[in-house]
Amino acid sequence: MTTRRTTFTRTPFVITAFLAANLAVTGAPLVAMAEEGVPQENPPAAEQQPEQQAPEQLQTQQAPEPNLETQADPHYTLADGVLTITGNLDDNDFVGDYPKWHDDADKITEVKIEKKVTAKTFRYLFADCKELTSLDLTNLKLGTDEHASTENMFDGCEKLEELKLPKDFRFKKNQDPNIPAPKDGLKWSNNTEAKSRSELFTLYIAEDDTKAPTADYTWKWQKEVEVTVATAAPDDVVYNGEEHKPTPAVTVTAGEEELPASDYTVKGYTYTDNVHAGKATVKPDVVDAHDGKGYLIWNPTTTPAAEFTIAQRPVHVTAKDVTMVYDGYKVDGALTPLKVSMTYATGDIIEADKDKVSLKAGYNCEWKREVGEYDIKVGDVKFEDKDSSSSSSSSSSSNSVSTSADETSVAANYVAGEKTDGKLKVTAADISNATVSAVSDRTYTGSAITPTPTVVMTYSYTEGGTTKSGSTQLTKDTDYTLSYANNTQVGQATITIKGKGNFTGTKTVNFNIKSASSTSGSSTTSSTTSSTSATPSTADPTSVSGIGSLLASGIAALGAARFTRKRKN
Repeated sequence: MTTRRTTFTRTPFVITAFLAANLAVTGAPLVAMAEEGVPQENPPAAEQQPEQQAPEQLQTQQAPEPNLETQADPHYTLADGVLTITGNLDDNDFVGDYPKWHDDADKITEVKIEKKVTAKTFRYLFADCKELTSLDLTNLKLGTDEHASTENMFDGCEKLEELKLPKDFRFKKNQDPNIPAPKDGLKWSNNTEAKSRSELFTLYIAEDDTKAPTADYTWKWQKEVEVTVATAAPDDVVYNGEEHKPTPAVTVTAGEEELPASDYTVKGYTYTDNVHAGKATVKPDVVDAHDGKGYLIWNPTTTPAAEFTIAQRPVHVTAKDVTMVYDGYKVDGALTPLKVSMTYATGDIIEADKDKVSLKAGYNCEWKREVGEYDIKVGDVKFEDKDSSSSSSSSSSSNSVSTSADETSVAANYVAGEKTDGKLKVTAADISNATVSAVSDRTYTGSAITPTPTVVMTYSYTEGGTTKSGSTQLTKDTDYTLSYANNTQVGQATITIKGKGNFTGTKTVNFNIKSASSTSGSSTTSSTTSSTSATPSTADPTSVSGIGSLLASGIAALGAARFTRKRKN
C-alpha cells in the first residue's frame, strides 16, 4: 500500500493518464474505485507509461465529459425546514427505500409541492418528519410502477394532524401508510364525517368507486362531538315590498358546552318567504365550530331555521263625511240610500302596489232619518287585488263585505290600521216645496180668523224602471207652524207656513174675509125725491165698501135738496 501511495505521489501525470485510458475502456466504475483508493488486482506498471510527453500533448489532452445520469440535480430542495418538491421523484431522489432528505427529516416543518408531480413510490416518503403538522398532497400522485408502494409513508409523523387529499388520491391496498392516529379521543374529520386512521386509509383505497371521495377534503384531528345550533326568532317586521333579512341571534353548543362566538363562524343566512306578509324563515350557516383546542365535527342536520313574521302593512282608513236633505216623509221604497265613501292614506300603500290594490269597506251608522249629525263608523275593511271593475277608493253600500283577498295576492299584504269615523249631516227639507190646500173665503166676525190649511209633501221615484209618485201630509206644530196677517177685518188675509223639526223655510197662502151684507147678497137704496133726508145706510162704516155707500147716500141727498129749492124759486 505504501508503494502505491508513493507511486501516486511521484507520478500524478502517469496516474491521470492511466485513469483516462481506463475510463475510455471500463467506464465509471473504475473511476469510482480509483477515487476511493480501492486496490486493483492488476495495476499498470509505471514503467509502461511514457516517461515524458511533449508540452503540445499536455495542452491538447482533454478530460472526459461527466456522466449526466450520475450528476443529475435532485428534484427537491430543503432549506430552513421547508422541503420543496420541484419535479417527479425518481431513483436519483432515493437511497435505498428512503428519500435522500430522510437524514434531515426531523428538521422538516413544512412541505411544498409546487406543481403536479409523480413519485416512483411513497414508501417512507415522509417518514420521521416529526415536526410536520400539516401536509397538502393535492399535487402529488403515486407512480404506476409495479414496485410503487405506500408502506410507512407517514411513519413517525407524530404531529401530523392536518392532511389535504384530492378526491383522486389513492393508497396501495395492503400497504399501510401508517397514517398517525389522532390523540385525546380525536378523529380524522372533514367537518362532515369522522374516521379512524385505518378508516381513512381504507377510504382512499376505494376499490368500490361508489365509496370513493366525491370532493377534495382537508382532514383534521377533530372531536366527535354533536354540535347543535339554536336560532332565535327575529323580531316581527312589517311588509314593505322588499326582502326582509333580519339577523337572528345564534347559540352554538358542543355537547353541553355553549361555545363563544370566537369558536365558530357564521358564513351567512338563508331566507325563505321573506317578502310578502306571512311566516318567513331564516337559517344560519355555521361552520368551523371548535372548542379552542380540537376541532368539532359539524352536523348540518342540527341547524334549525327560525321563523319570524312579516306583518300586514296597516292602512289608515277614513269614512268621508256625508250631507243629505231629510227625506223621512217618503215611503221606504223612495228613501235615498246612504252612500258612504271610504278612503285610505295614500302613503300607507307602497308605490309599487298602488295600481294593484283596491279598498272595500263596510260601515255602521245609527241614522234615525231625522235632522241631525250621526257618526259613520268604519266597519269591516278588505283589500282586494284590482281588476277592471274595481277602483282604489270604492265603498260598499251595504254594511258588510263578503269578498276576501287571496292570501297570496298583493292585497293580502295590507290590513286596516287606524280608523277615522265620518259624519252624516241630515239637513231640514225646504217646506216651500210643499203643496198647500186652498183656503176658502171667510165672513167678517170682528175677531181674528185662523183657518188651518193642509200641507202635503209630494215626491216621485223610479223603481224597477217605473216612475212612481207619492205624497205625505205633514203634521201641524210637528212639521210646521202657522202664523196669520190681516185676518180680522174684511179683506185679504195671509197665512205663513214655517217649517219646524225636519223642515225649514216658509210658504204663504192667502184667503179673503168678506162683510156679512155682501155675504147675504141684499142692499137698501132710497128713491124718495121730495124728502130732504136720505135713508141711513146699513153698510159697515169701518169697511171700504161701507164708506163708499155712505158717500153715495150723501151725494144723493144733496142733489135732491138742490132740486127742491130750484123749483120753489
